[in-house]
Amino acid sequence: MGRSKRNPWDTFFLIVAAVGFFFFLFQPWWSHQGVRYFQAFFEASLVGALADWFAVTALFRRPLGLPLPHTDLLVRRKDQLVQALPRFLGSFLTPEKLNPVLQEVDWARLAVEHVDPAVLDRLAAEATTGLENLPQRDAWEQKAVDFMVDLVHRELSRHREALVGPITEIIKRHVGWKRVFVQRQTIDEAIEGFLDELAEVRDRPDHELRQTLIVAFRNAWPRMVRHFKPSQWTAETWTRLKNDPPYAQAFNKKTGELAVALWEKAGLSTALTAALEYVLGQTDARNLADQIESAVRNDLQYIRVNGALVGGLAGLLLEFLKPAG
Repeated sequence: MGRSKRNPWDTFFLIVAAVGFFFFLFQPWWSHQGVRYFQAFFEASLVGALADWFAVTALFRRPLGLPLPHTDLLVRRKDQLVQALPRFLGSFLTPEKLNPVLQEVDWARLAVEHVDPAVLDRLAAEATTGLENLPQRDAWEQKAVDFMVDLVHRELSRHREALVGPITEIIKRHVGWKRVFVQRQTIDEAIEGFLDELAEVRDRPDHELRQTLIVAFRNAWPRMVRHFKPSQWTAETWTRLKNDPPYAQAFNKKTGELAVALWEKAGLSTALTAALEYVLGQTDARNLADQIESAVRNDLQYIRVNGALVGGLAGLLLEFLKPAG
């Protein structure tokens, strides 16, 4: 990180305050009554500039190298800073504060301007090759089967009552005279047995049907990806996002909700604050203090400038309020 260019105004004001103070203190030409307001201004300005110089310097190092208490704070309190700063930043990354922001993002414009539909085909192909060569291939195949089986079990359980009737009628239409043996209760019992078997497939890693599904998934996945061309549907979608405002608005709403859900489910706030705490913890205390000082250097100079100006004005006001002597 390059060091920011230093602003010299704080040094300038400190020098002016010091020169003005000594000039009006020792000048031989005017009476005290004639210069008392100048003396008051420059005296208070010098005190304010020195006080703010000391206070700001004490944050980052020992002023003049003196071993004074409560100085060099960022170095001495580095461990507390490492713990407090991520928590402070994390307080702004809670779902309650991020949700409105994520839902207000113009996702449609971002997609149109930054995502080339043709690139998605290449990414899909590379993802397929990468997954096939991963050492964790068996693990993600198991998770894929878990996901599919759990999805079918959940949705079939949810819609079981609604499906029994239509399935019964469909079977009766296609089995001829055997329809007399097909009753609603029979189909309901068959679905219940199928759900029980799916639960076994989901819960037993050694289930025979589970192994068959894994082999089928492994064989079908490359073929599915070769035939799946994201650009074929994204091109039309991108056109609608550009030319159909209601469609783009709906896209923004759904994408915002998805972003919110992903943020919450993935625990990204916790991950980011933990990563920041780790990085800060590995940084040398002196280097960390120097980086912080470099980043806010010019703002620190203006704090010192303000100290000189505010101190001078305060001294001038107090001198005005003094009774004439």
